[in-house]
Amino acid sequence: MSSSSSSNENIHGRLLWQTSSEDSSDSENENRVKSPRAPRNFRRRVDHFTRWNDEEFRVRFRLSKETVTMLEQRFHNVLTPKTERNYAVTAMQQILLVLRFCATGCMLQTVGDFTGIHKTTACGIVKRVIGIFASLAAEYIHMPNTQEEIDEVKRKFYTIAKFPRVIGAIDCTHVKIISPGGANAEYFRNRKGYFSINVQVVADPNLLIRNIVAR
Repeated sequence: MSSSSSSNENIHGRLLWQTSSEDSSDSENENRVKSPRAPRNFRRRVDHFTRWNDEEFRVRFRLSKETVTMLEQRFHNVLTPKTERNYAVTAMQQILLVLRFCATGCMLQTVGDFTGIHKTTACGIVKRVIGIFASLAAEYIHMPNTQEEIDEVKRKFYTIAKFPRVIGAIDCTHVKIISPGGANAEYFRNRKGYFSINVQVVADPNLLIRNIVAR
């Protein structure tokens, strides 16, 4: 008799525990459903292209409005989002964000605040758009090709410094980087003890880059 009573008590206890657990679970689910979703916060984006005059624009982005317009027209289809939902970033906004990042060397948080774009989005834009810009290197960065071009460059250099037969001014510099890590990290440590990329640039008398090597 006592064994049967004990068994009934155990069953009753398990039923109570199960019911209590289910009630608790239902209550938690109900609380989750009732919890309000945080509102999305879209930042105000300033139209920097029209905000600044030509000189102010060049100071902030290091390129003229004419050049930026050319870039936007050339890559409009590539950079334009396929949808306007979620406050999509336009092609011009992406280009100006990247130019501001390159012109100032500031943190993504800062350049994101300047353009009204979250730093995570800014990071993706910088990586993608710089790669697209780099694809133009062979088209715009090259040594003088024709004899007429070579003679013109020589003439301009001679006018500047009375130095004959010069077709380019060359210099090198170390661009400091964070250690890339891995087995080959020490390859990037220079003679001054810090990690860097060695950059060599050849420029013409108009200060245009004619050749660049970075490694």
